Amino acid sequence: MSSTFDALAFAKGLVQPARDLIAPHLASFGDDAAEISAKLALIEQDVQLTIQAIILSNDVTMTRGLQEDLARFLPARRDAIMAIAAGKLASSTAATFDAVLAVVVKAAIIAAKAFL
Repeated sequence: MSSTFDALAFAKGLVQPARDLIAPHLASFGDDAAEISAKLALIEQDVQLTIQAIILSNDVTMTRGLQEDLARFLPARRDAIMAIAAGKLASSTAATFDAVLAVVVKAAIIAAKAFL
């Protein structure tokens, strides 16, 4: 399947609102700031590489497996980020950050399904 879909641009654009929301608060995270940033980078990388692999694959079984992996691992990454962030953010900010991450996860999974 040939496509002009830019998985890197999609992944960066998808994760950027979460980065923008958390950035003003990272100073109060101490050593956990780097971990939050790294976990957001991993989400971006997972989305980019998985969607690229799905686009390039001609094997329906493999593409479904990749999409299922994304659906399993992204929520786990979101939970890991929230486990760190929840105790360091005001409850309303934590709820907003969690909602933004939920949209990131859902949008990534929907995009991956679009190529099946």
